[in-house]
Amino acid sequence: LNHSKLNLHANWFADESVALDFTGLAFQDLKIGEFLPGMAWATQRIQEWDLSNGFIPSTEKRIIDKLDCRSGVALPILFRGQVIAVSAFTQQKNIYRTIQIFDNVSRQIGVDLSRRKAEDELNIFFNSSPDFLCMLDADFCFTRLNKVATEWLYKGEVLLATSLFLSNTTRPSGVAKNTF
Repeated sequence: LNHSKLNLHANWFADESVALDFTGLAFQDLKIGEFLPGMAWATQRIQEWDLSNGFIPSTEKRIIDKLDCRSGVALPILFRGQVIAVSAFTQQKNIYRTIQIFDNVSRQIGVDLSRRKAEDELNIFFNSSPDFLCMLDADFCFTRLNKVATEWLYKGEVLLATSLFLSNTTRPSGVAKNTF
């Protein structure tokens, strides 16, 4: 990946005229520290801008004039301490106290990404383990079996929702009596 530019991958606009103006701004190749998304990327913190503050850097004036926006928020998406994306929101009205909402959203997205990554790694381990692995519910019924478990016991489809403590009456046909 080229970490010197921030690339625009998706956008939503209020109407077609704003979209046409926006795409002509070379907004797709922002550098680190440039405008709201670039500043959020550089600082790894949420950036808020409000025209009522009166401060408009000269490099950003062309973008702000074209977008006809009065305020905006840029939200960095962090994964393992690195910015992997930045969501930028601009609007024609002033934004008041929304930075706290975006801060919570940013943290939650990072937590969800970390959880999903850990879940994927555990699934790979579970499916490729050379050991007998299974998951049971509160009633000791099989909910998931890895490949080794199905080779040792019986077909996974038959054992799913079957109790670990099989009696002779509930034992699927073909499963040895001394299996457990």
